[in-house]
Order: sequence, then C-alpha cells, then structure tokens
Amino acid sequence: FNYISQPPYQERKEVKNFIFVGRLSEEKNLEFLIRQFNRHSELHLDIIGDGPQKEELEKIATQNVHILGAIDNKQLPQYYQNADVFVLASISETWGLVVEEALNNGLPVMVSDHVGCAPEIVNENNGVVFKLSDDDFDKKLKYISDIKRYKDMRKKISEMDFEKIERRQVDCYLSN
Repeated sequence: FNYISQPPYQERKEVKNFIFVGRLSEEKNLEFLIRQFNRHSELHLDIIGDGPQKEELEKIATQNVHILGAIDNKQLPQYYQNADVFVLASISETWGLVVEEALNNGLPVMVSDHVGCAPEIVNENNGVVFKLSDDDFDKKLKYISDIKRYKDMRKKISEMDFEKIERRQVDCYLSN
C-alpha cells in the first residue's frame, strides 16, 4: 500500500465525512454504498476513483455524495486525513490494500464481510465489518459514529506501527 509516516492523532468532535477510494466497478458495490448515503443525507461521502460505472453512479448520487474521479496518489493522504471513516462495501475483494492505506492515514474503517482482509485486520480497535444489508449497515454506522468509541479507535490506530506491518508484508512475499 501507499505507506506514509503515520499522522499524529487528531481528535474529532463528530463523525460525518466518509471516503471510498478504488475502482468504480460492480465488484466494489458502490450502488449499495451510494444508496446507504442517499438515506443518510446528514452524512457526506467522497468517492475517489474512476471506472466503468462512473456515469451510472453520478446519476444516482444525491447532494451529499461526491464522485471526485481519479486523484494523484500523492494527494490521497490529504483526502484520507480530511475524512472521518473509510468505507468499502465490496461484494468481492481478495484482500483490500486500500483498507491498510486508510488505517495508515489514521482512519477507522467500515468494510463489508466480503473484504478479504477483514478477519485479519479489522477489529473493535480500528473499525467494523458489516453484512451487505441496510439494517446491518445502519447498525455498524451507528456503532462507529459513537463519538467516544470513534475517538478510542482513532487513538489506537495512531499507535499502530505501520513500518513493522509493511516489513512483515514484504517478508511474507520474499519468503515464498
């Protein structure tokens, strides 16, 4: 993933700004994600990326959902760090390096139970895993938006050693 030096812990007063980064394609399940945010007009979702579904997704997005298109990788940390939560609703995701990238930028994560890294990486200290249903999404959204819990997640994420995580990943690849 695009490893950066871990940003310092920043306390937030509310959880309102969500971000998705990735390819705008069917397996990312962005129609589901946009529907969820269309139902929650008090929240804001930035979608960063490009792909075959871009025009279709722009047509169904309400005012609180912004499809920003492709962003230079060097600018991504700015977008991550301005958001409160990273969200990935994929129906098929072998691993999901972007989840690690979001964590590395200090963001708690919401990922579907179809994201491969969820059992290995996502836990009560850094995010939530949701089933692809309106009810479970709402339940997990409420859970991660609890400001006390959210602040605790951000604090714990700021204490993660991403250099060690990166070294471990490289070692895994080199040992095979």
